[in-house]
Amino acid sequence: MLRYWCRRKQLLLIMLSIITLINPPRDRICWMRPNSDDWFILVDSTFNREQWYENFRVTRDTFTIILNEIEHDIAKQDTPMRKAVPTRKKLAMTLYYFASTAEFRTIANLFGVSRAFLCYHSVVMQALVDCNYLFRDVVIGWPGSVHDARILSNSTIYDKGNDNNLFPDIRESIGGQVVSIVILGDPAYPLLPWLLKAYPENVNTPQSQRVFNYRLSRARMTIENTFGRWKGEISQIFQEVRYGGARGSEFNCCIVHCSQHL
Repeated sequence: MLRYWCRRKQLLLIMLSIITLINPPRDRICWMRPNSDDWFILVDSTFNREQWYENFRVTRDTFTIILNEIEHDIAKQDTPMRKAVPTRKKLAMTLYYFASTAEFRTIANLFGVSRAFLCYHSVVMQALVDCNYLFRDVVIGWPGSVHDARILSNSTIYDKGNDNNLFPDIRESIGGQVVSIVILGDPAYPLLPWLLKAYPENVNTPQSQRVFNYRLSRARMTIENTFGRWKGEISQIFQEVRYGGARGSEFNCCIVHCSQHL
């Protein structure tokens, strides 16, 4: 029996050797289906200022500024499997996606990439907004399941706030109380000397605290309005919620928003 299995093993090895000689391994020439980016090449080289702005919602100068800021973060190296997508094309795809109602398949065909390249995972965006509807600090990249308070505690704002380096030393008297500059936060955030939030409300909440919560909510309307304007200007990112967001994409949105309101 042992001799039988040895002979069988030798026969299998001989057969494998013959197959290898007949069909030697070959380098894979194409790891992905080729796509054409002729449309973007034409756009990048021939579109005038109006046509460019109509498609990307920023001027060429603003496009260049954004690209210079994020190019190092989004650049990738070529691999034996495929060539990296150029950073200029990545930014153009992102802005075109935000500014249009086109589906991923359409954008992929226009820019010569695969549809899978455009799909993102859900991430959280924490933003600090001023009274002029401008983003002053943005934290993007934490997974969607992470609590807001944890994101805050790991941010630069949190460190600066606890070190008293977040705001200039400006104080005003309000209702007989000297008040420093504070951030207005929603109930998910902790109450801190530099971060104000509403009182928890229930049937036993005093009227004075209810009035305070109402006034705080009115003040926070600036934040809601800022995000409302942002979503209106860059609506495409919120159209297909199932795909979530991407760090560079949302950051670009904030830059575009601020550039249009300065």
